[in-house]
Amino acid sequence: FNIGEGFQRYALQNKIKTAKIDGIFLTRATTEAAGGLPGTLLTLADKIGVETGTTSISVHGPRGMNAFANCLRTYVNIRDIKL
Repeated sequence: FNIGEGFQRYALQNKIKTAKIDGIFLTRATTEAAGGLPGTLLTLADKIGVETGTTSISVHGPRGMNAFANCLRTYVNIRDIKL
């Protein structure tokens, strides 16, 4: 639940395998809840398909998250991932 800024560092320090993430759940559309989403999606874009054999990630959240995720596509190259 929620993927704030610093999530990738937290995952590394706590030995969480990000390649096994197949769903992201956000409780609100704020920087505290979704600030780490662009970086995490970039990391997953590099790993997904290679390590997992899949090309999609589910991002669940409140209204407006679909628009937010699509806005990310304009400056973060996550075109290879189906959201």
